[in-house]
Amino acid sequence: MKLCLTLPEGYPLPDSRAMIVSVTVHGAIFSVADQERIQDAATAVAEEMAGGEAMWAVASATQDAARALEAPAAAAAAAAAGSGTPASLSPGSVPAADGAMGTRVWIWFHHIKNPAKKKAICDWAKELGLVGVCKPGYPGVLIAQGSESACKEYTSRLRALRWKAMAVRAEEPLNRGVAEAEAEFAAALAGCGSAFAGHVRGVALLGEQDLGLAASLFDRLGCGGTFRRVILKMSSERDPEPGDELGGADSS
Repeated sequence: MKLCLTLPEGYPLPDSRAMIVSVTVHGAIFSVADQERIQDAATAVAEEMAGGEAMWAVASATQDAARALEAPAAAAAAAAAGSGTPASLSPGSVPAADGAMGTRVWIWFHHIKNPAKKKAICDWAKELGLVGVCKPGYPGVLIAQGSESACKEYTSRLRALRWKAMAVRAEEPLNRGVAEAEAEFAAALAGCGSAFAGHVRGVALLGEQDLGLAASLFDRLGCGGTFRRVILKMSSERDPEPGDELGGADSS
């Protein structure tokens, strides 16, 4: 793997721009998609740390992303060699089998501000067949659901992006198939009116002040209490029924 960094004029002065990152992966283990993920991870760190010393952090992010992808990439290459499946298809890019049971993950971040990280959150969810919502800003909140294998791949990729703080607060089985759970999620989105108009698949990106909207969505799904307990750290005796008050979750 080759990492090239082009330093901006004035680096690392506070008003300097982000460095330009170029990652080139050699060999048959990593696919083109894997190289793009490693590139995205390194670029996200470079952009977030613009105006300061960032070379070591970018190099570490590149290495962490490569390590996170190395095992599944090697497994995909080995499987391709034995079955004739193209090696460019990584395990995470294969859609979930029909009848797979659904899983939902609840993830908290200290913050989500970087545009490259927001893009990765949305792009990877679509690639892996996940649906969910993300509230960027302080704090960052991400809830996604799909097959168990896709959720694990998703969280593994996200961890490789290097956050100030990231915690998977809960991972719960949905006790129903991925397709059924996705249909329920789509119905809940539609029930929130124009807020999610036009959103079809993947993770819906909310505004930074839309915590209340997220709470309303999960009330409609019947898991508003879980949202408050694991994300907002509020006590809740039950998951409220549709039409209940938000129970203290404001939009700030």
